[in-house]
Amino acid sequence: MSRTQIAVAGVAVVLILLMLAFPPYFGIDVESGGTLHGSIGRHPIWNPPSSEYVCHALNPEAVEVCREDSSAYRSGLNKVRLVLQEVLLVAGSLVILLVVRRRERAG
Repeated sequence: MSRTQIAVAGVAVVLILLMLAFPPYFGIDVESGGTLHGSIGRHPIWNPPSSEYVCHALNPEAVEVCREDSSAYRSGLNKVRLVLQEVLLVAGSLVILLVVRRRERAG
C-alpha cells in the first residue's frame, strides 16, 4: 500500500471510531404513544442524553414542564442511522482507495 492509501484507510478508521464513540440518538415521548419523536444529535456513548435533555429537545418552549417531570421522555441509540453512516463511510473510502490505486498505476 502506498502512503496515500494508508492515509485514507487511517482517516476512515479514525472516523469509524469517532462515530462509534459519539453515535446519533433519538428522543421519544412515551406518553404520546411515539408520535412525538425526533433526532437529538450525537452524544458520547458513555454519557447518553438525559430524559430532561430529550424533553427540552422535543419541546423547546416547555421549559417548566421539563423541569417538573420529564420521566415520560426517553433517548435511544439511532442504530439505523449509525449503520447507514458506517456503511457509506466504508463504501466511500473503498472508492477513494480504488481511485488512488488506479492513478498510481497510471502515473
